[in-house]
Amino acid sequence: MLGFGMEYKPVSYFSLSLLPLSGRLTIVNDTALSNLGAFGVDPGKKLRQEFGASLKATFEKDIFTNVSLKTKLELFTNYLKQPQNIDVNWEALLILKVNKLISTYVGFQTIYDHDIKITDKDGKTGPRTQFKQTFGIGLSYSINHLNAVVTHQ
Repeated sequence: MLGFGMEYKPVSYFSLSLLPLSGRLTIVNDTALSNLGAFGVDPGKKLRQEFGASLKATFEKDIFTNVSLKTKLELFTNYLKQPQNIDVNWEALLILKVNKLISTYVGFQTIYDHDIKITDKDGKTGPRTQFKQTFGIGLSYSINHLNAVVTHQ
């Protein structure tokens, strides 16, 4: 996505971007997927071009001691095809620092794009809301180097 617009940042942890002139490209290089019309491209095509407006809001802040929240909401509407439909991509990540060595995170993502057709378990095809959850545990450590100075007399 490439856009022209403005950003409003009232505080260091929040920003809001309005891009009334935005271009969005979807490239599907896999021939089998492009032949199926995956990811909103026309069947047999590898490229989908959209022109519209987008809005992006980000929030990144320590909300408690050793707990931080990162979230991003992106909205897009295509001026050229069904501008009343708005594509949504919302991501949230909660990071918890347990101690000096261990941290964990829980992530959540919701996507809705009316151009993406998904077939459900009953065989019905159409736009669907997609959800993704992630969970991770991290181990971090650092090794401090001792600098020694050697002098010669």
